[in-house]
Amino acid sequence: MKFPGQSAGQSRLSLNMGDRKELSAGQLSKLPLESQIEELSTRLVIQLDENEALKAALETTVRKKEEDFKLYQDTMDQVKDIFLQAIRQQKQEKC
Repeated sequence: MKFPGQSAGQSRLSLNMGDRKELSAGQLSKLPLESQIEELSTRLVIQLDENEALKAALETTVRKKEEDFKLYQDTMDQVKDIFLQAIRQQKQEKC
């Protein structure tokens, strides 16, 4: 899974994470302490990378939504101006 703003390395990491078989808490507790620490450190790095990718995707989405909203506001302002101009013109023609 690749999110907007996500690097190829992050994408590979996501794929690798999907390929990894996570150990349950019970399985993890049966490992030697050093292996537990290594496994948890790996999970933490993966989670931090995923969080960064999600943040980047969210920032990109928010920026695009802001651009869309600005375009919508500009369009509505133009429609309002045209409508008001038409009303003024209608009033002038009646007088």
